[in-house]
Formats: sequence, structure tokens, C-alpha cells
Amino acid sequence: MVFSVHCVWPAITLAVVAASVLVYFFYPPVCSTPEPQGQHGSSVAQAPPSSVWPPPAAPGSRRPWELDYRLPDNIRPSSYNIVLHPDLTTGQFTGVVTVEIEVTSTAGHLLLNLDGPVVANTRLFTDLGERVGLQGTFEYEANQFWVVLPETPLQPGDYRLELRFRGSMRGDIVGL
Repeated sequence: MVFSVHCVWPAITLAVVAASVLVYFFYPPVCSTPEPQGQHGSSVAQAPPSSVWPPPAAPGSRRPWELDYRLPDNIRPSSYNIVLHPDLTTGQFTGVVTVEIEVTSTAGHLLLNLDGPVVANTRLFTDLGERVGLQGTFEYEANQFWVVLPETPLQPGDYRLELRFRGSMRGDIVGL
């Protein structure tokens, strides 16, 4: 079978973009140093621009996502479904990742690795498809986490997390 050069290069480009998104979202960081935390858009109400989100921790205390660069043991992803929409003309892409998650003990937050793409929307569902209310979402840049804070602690069970994101295929493609 003979492949046209016009077919091979778009296929290679799409494979590179898919691999890049996988690396961005799911490759654990090697190490970290404290940096200020950032914030990206989400589907939940955001704090007013004049206030800090999330609110600062009590003096002398640290939040779980500040303590360790590893993902928590009680949150186990079981499958990932990624849909990418690359725009080869502009060098940009959009996409959706759906992560099936098993929570093995009560969890007050979810953490995902994130380095690069901008999350535009975050939604969380129970295994029955019921939407779980979110207190907020944000990027904690120091440990390369996307932090999801449910309104109430998640009980043991299965959940589905959906993130809509966008990013650039230009510049440094980490991991390739």
C-alpha cells in the first residue's frame, strides 16, 4: 500500500498533538518549587477579581495540593477519553478529556496534572450521571495541578470528570 505525503504529514501532526496533550495532562511532574498559584476559567462561579481564589490558608497551615507533588492515593483514574480538534492553520487546538475516576475514601478535592493547556470548563458527575456541584477550580502552578473543589466531600464511588481545554501546538512540545 502506498501512502501520499499529503496524507502522512497531517497524520503525524495529529499524533504529535495527541501525545502532547496526554503528556500535558497525565505525566507527573519530576519536582517542584513553590510559585504563586494561577487561575483559569471553569464552569463554576469564580471569585470576584478583587479577592484571592482559593482563599488563603490559615497562617502556618498548607493545603493538600501544596504539600506533595504526587497525586493522592485515594483517587484512582480508570480510563481517559480524549478528543482533540487541531487547527493546523493557526497552530491551536481545543479538546475534551473525560476521566473515569474511582474514589476509594472520602475526598475533599481532586487533583490532575496540568502543564500547558488552558482549562475552559470543568464538570464532575456521579456514576449515575448526576452533576456534582463545584465550589471552584484552579491551577496550582507550583506542582502543575488542576485542582477541583467539590461543594461537599466526595464519598467513595465512581465519578466522571470532564475538562474542556485549549492550547497551542507551537513552541516547545513537552515530552516529544
